[in-house]
Amino acid sequence: MDLVMCWVLLRLQLLSRWLTALAEYWWVLLGLYLSRWLTGLAEYWWVLLGLYLSRWLTGLAECWLLLSLR
Repeated sequence: MDLVMCWVLLRLQLLSRWLTALAEYWWVLLGLYLSRWLTGLAEYWWVLLGLYLSRWLTGLAECWLLLSLR
């Protein structure tokens, strides 16, 4: 009986380790996914800011050019 209990406990311990490793693997994957998503979002906002500043500076340059031609 003790041998059977020992075998069951060993199997449960192995299963527990395997499930823990699997859970850690999924957390790592989730972290990588969120990191890529947030990096893409940050790059998107930098592009939008660049476009906005580009338009604003172009408008400012056109205004200055029109004023200097008068």
